[in-house]
Amino acid sequence: MTKLCIAALAILAAVPAGFAQPTQEAPLPGPVGSWFGRATPFNPPCEPGTAGCPIPAEIVMLPTFYADGNFIGIDSNVFVGYHSTAHGNWVNGDSDTIEANFVWLQSGETITSFVGAFRVRLVGKMVETDRNQMTGFIQAYFFPFVDPATQRVVLDNNDRPVPDPLGQALPDGCTPQQGCLGTFNFTLRRIAVDRAPGAPAPGLASFTAQPNPIVVTDGSGLGATRISWIAPTAKQVEVRIGAPDGPLFAAGGAIGSAETQKWVRNGVTFYLQDVTNGKTLISAHTLGKVTVRVESR
Repeated sequence: MTKLCIAALAILAAVPAGFAQPTQEAPLPGPVGSWFGRATPFNPPCEPGTAGCPIPAEIVMLPTFYADGNFIGIDSNVFVGYHSTAHGNWVNGDSDTIEANFVWLQSGETITSFVGAFRVRLVGKMVETDRNQMTGFIQAYFFPFVDPATQRVVLDNNDRPVPDPLGQALPDGCTPQQGCLGTFNFTLRRIAVDRAPGAPAPGLASFTAQPNPIVVTDGSGLGATRISWIAPTAKQVEVRIGAPDGPLFAAGGAIGSAETQKWVRNGVTFYLQDVTNGKTLISAHTLGKVTVRVESR
């Protein structure tokens, strides 16, 4: 080993262990998930909501971005008639933007009539100060590939609809001449669970013994069981025997369980007590109780 290599190793050895390992920051939340919001027309060619104007005054949106790039969206009925759920794909763009293209099938004035499909461009950007909000715009392009007289799809020699919603990239512009019914600006909020990961969900409170009854065959009259609890309203609990302030059997967080040894007699009652922030062992703080039966056979 050369003197140069030995010197380099000595320098590395003198560097503190944590110095050469930069902190890995957690990635910022991306668009994956479901969102809820509304879109309103930008510079519409006619007065939205008036007779003869196909532009709606607003669109209520419910898009979902999947981690594998798939996209599904539903919204309030727009334009005339009814349309199917939208399906498509999304990709990341520059400067934390995303772009999605999706298609829905469009009916006429009645749900049994079919007039074609919309292919929609969505461009969004998550708000820098709140990654659970997204702003952007959508542009809807109509492809009337159905013969009004026969209600059949018009096909070319390759059995593709004419005009084909997937035959080419969407144009950069959005004008009636391009089949675009306008640009709509949207604001979305992420649909998120309003409780911390691992926290019990409301309505799942329980306090049980399993097995109950305990069947014993050795004539001792004593058995063993497992006590389990879910206490959504508490952060710390204790399981007491015989009374709210009886002997302590187990303690833990909002979700837990503990097994007894073979000492449980018929009629023993366990009390689940909320002791969060030093609550006292009184009946007012009892979250549940279970009485265990022992059957000798």
